[in-house]
Amino acid sequence: MKPLINKLILFLIGLIFINTVMFLVFTYPVFYKYYKVPLNTLAHYSKFLFGDSHVWVIHQNYLNNYGIHNFSYGSDSYIDIFSKLNCLYNQGVHIDTVFITADDHTLSLYRETLNNKHRSVIYADKNTYRRYYRRNKLLYYPDKYIRRYLPLFEISNSQIFVRYLASRLIPSKYTSENNYQSWADYPDKEMACRQRKTDQFSSNKVSGQLSDCLIEIVDLCRQNGTVVIGIKFPLSKDYINCIGDMNYGADNLLLEQNVSLFDLKQVFIDHDDYFFDQDHLNDRGVIKFVEMLTKL
Repeated sequence: MKPLINKLILFLIGLIFINTVMFLVFTYPVFYKYYKVPLNTLAHYSKFLFGDSHVWVIHQNYLNNYGIHNFSYGSDSYIDIFSKLNCLYNQGVHIDTVFITADDHTLSLYRETLNNKHRSVIYADKNTYRRYYRRNKLLYYPDKYIRRYLPLFEISNSQIFVRYLASRLIPSKYTSENNYQSWADYPDKEMACRQRKTDQFSSNKVSGQLSDCLIEIVDLCRQNGTVVIGIKFPLSKDYINCIGDMNYGADNLLLEQNVSLFDLKQVFIDHDDYFFDQDHLNDRGVIKFVEMLTKL
């Protein structure tokens, strides 16, 4: 019996060690290091920019002089945005203006499925958790405070870990980490556009959950005296031609809610050098975009 107990203890020690290493080396730096922003940082701003990777590429140093904080992250959905925004209000942060993405794909099932709920739960309160995360309130505290520290037991981490490891071993020059690249020099534009279209517009259905959440974001802002401005972010000419009139309607939904909307989708249509891929701005494009943003 004793040898069995000793083996079990050794196994548990090994499991704890591997889990700890995985958290420190992978989970924290990849998932949480930049996602969780200290409140004392956020409290210095009264204008916030929300969205997914189209917005995330706008580095904070380009916004500091204008009092805008980029609180976006790649793959953020409206649910992730709502959790962050509601957390700001709950923490007493005064918000004058919210700039929010209203791109063609942001009400898609793609964005409903590919999101950051496993991360944004750290910002969610109990009511938000029950409506948009899990029905069972008993899971709220484990999900919010414990789950992140157990990456070894998080099945969804495996695929992301493989992609992360591959990106380190075989880095691509066409990534958001190399924001000086130009779409004008991209080797196979047609294939890249088709692949993105397949990902973002894989279904004809609009996400009812994300539609409801976007309306709730607008209502939450109005209750707190915050101005909401919707923005359609720039796309390259090749991608605009590829997707045609495909649109899940986030822009129209905001207009129905009497929210100001600025359609900047085609503003850089003749400037491939402002993009690092088909639908993300590079630093040159970001600088031009911020000049326009601050005049809205």
